Amino acid sequence: MIRVYEYPSEWKEFSEEEIHQRLMQTRVRLRQMGEVDESILVFSFWPDVIMIKEVGDPVILADYLGLNRKELKARTIMAQGRQNTNYSIDIYACHPFFIEGISTMTNGENTAFVPIREFLTSRGNPGYMGYKSDSEVFTHILHYTLYHLKLGLEGYKHIITPLMDEELERHPDGEWLRRLKQSCRPMIIDGPNCVIGCLPDKTLFMVQDSKKLRPGVVGGKPGIFAFSSEMCGLDAVVPDRDKSRDFQPMRCDTVYVGPEREEAKKWNQWERLAHLH
Repeated sequence: MIRVYEYPSEWKEFSEEEIHQRLMQTRVRLRQMGEVDESILVFSFWPDVIMIKEVGDPVILADYLGLNRKELKARTIMAQGRQNTNYSIDIYACHPFFIEGISTMTNGENTAFVPIREFLTSRGNPGYMGYKSDSEVFTHILHYTLYHLKLGLEGYKHIITPLMDEELERHPDGEWLRRLKQSCRPMIIDGPNCVIGCLPDKTLFMVQDSKKLRPGVVGGKPGIFAFSSEMCGLDAVVPDRDKSRDFQPMRCDTVYVGPEREEAKKWNQWERLAHLH
């Protein structure tokens, strides 16, 4: 199921960006090779990342794979315990999704899937492909935001769920945000959706779309935090946390935990944008 590789010797001369591109392209080529006769399934091809996708009862699968072994450790774990429900069952439709150190998973339904998919596939990036699930575009929009637009998590939130025009008139950075909304309109999502994701620096985040009809809660303590669609998920993972500090993001909120895992921080779309000031 898992194979470890060393970089080819000639890669030593490559920049980090070039290495990342080649890793992504290798995964895409392997997937395309395997799709001919279903002989290969590949979900990630990246340093320190293992992605497992299977269909069945999560507890039975975890027992079968021996995931409770003490020698198995992970800094970040992303898990979703159900199959896609909007389309035919396909192993590539299982969450989470991954591209170049970025991963997201979603609870919801993205009814704007088709125009977003058409926009992304027109960008010329070989990694923007597949799309067996309407949720995979969230991962690729985040990739496009970080790597092509050079914007951070704030920009991602404003792209997928921009404020309404009348709200932008009252926002301190409204003029810039209005131009962002106009130029990135094909990537506006339509929900309801709760998105949980991981950035290349291992920052974890949760955002809601403007409808806020999907549950989501974040809580924990220094060293360990959990992002869950249900409160019982937090109770199972971090039962001894300060529950008064749990946070359920609303439509304008982004909650994130940095790579140091010290505290959960909140950001709201009404705040000024740091990179502009």
